[in-house]
Amino acid sequence: MKKKLVNLYSSETSSTWIDSINLAWLAGFTLYNDYVPFFELIFYKFNSNWKKFFIYIKKIGKKKKEDRDFLIKNILKKE
Repeated sequence: MKKKLVNLYSSETSSTWIDSINLAWLAGFTLYNDYVPFFELIFYKFNSNWKKFFIYIKKIGKKKKEDRDFLIKNILKKE
């Protein structure tokens, strides 16, 4: 994959970015994608109100990871 990216983007800036790609970095995108349905659901629950959405997300962001994951999975199960 890196070789294809290097061939597509040959600038020095792109090369630095491409060199930084590793499995841990890619895992972040996987985790994000897993939670997209939750974020969409919450956004629509608050009638597309960004302020209410961010207040709620900030609130659950303060919970312990295990509690937060449990909450998110249960909300998604109900839908």
